[in-house]
Amino acid sequence: MNTGFKELDKLIDLNEPQLIAITGSTLVDMLSGDIANNICLHQEKEVLEIVSHKKEYLIKRLFVNQTDMGYRNWTLKDKYTDAQLKQIGQATVNLIEVTKRLPTILETEIMNLKDIKQYIEAYANNYADRDTIETLIVLDIFPLNNKYHIEKYEGECVGFIKDISMICKRLKCPILFIYFGDFKRIKSYVDKIIIATDKELQNRDIELRSI
Repeated sequence: MNTGFKELDKLIDLNEPQLIAITGSTLVDMLSGDIANNICLHQEKEVLEIVSHKKEYLIKRLFVNQTDMGYRNWTLKDKYTDAQLKQIGQATVNLIEVTKRLPTILETEIMNLKDIKQYIEAYANNYADRDTIETLIVLDIFPLNNKYHIEKYEGECVGFIKDISMICKRLKCPILFIYFGDFKRIKSYVDKIIIATDKELQNRDIELRSI
């Protein structure tokens, strides 16, 4: 199982039960979504995405991003050329016809971190007895994706990250999460911290740094 990005796979190994934080750019939610899609669509593995925004956002982007139109254009339908629209249409037909898996997407509007932790544990437990790692959990959740709210609820956020780190190791399930807080208090719980810039992600040039 790999991310689908060669440079990123040099930094992290999804075949190990690692807890991975991604930060730096406001576009990292798109990167995490692409990783989920790559694993589901091209590797036929299971992925759970827990997000704090509408799942329709991810589904729409999943379809359009199969055409490799880039990170910025997929919401700008009036900016597409006729040739690009034809390409998007063909990619959509191809995606509908495949029998491969799609990510399981869970919205968190009515869930707190305690509930999310319990859901992660229950999901990971389904795969714990397998000889090889067959799934990935991706988290883009509030308040971890908002630096101002992390400051306000720092203790709760750190406790949650500690808990999912234990789940990751005990149930042998890699977890990738977006985080925009101070890493000093969580560094001991996280296996890898990946830092990306807007320019790198806009150009799909994943020359990322790990700390």
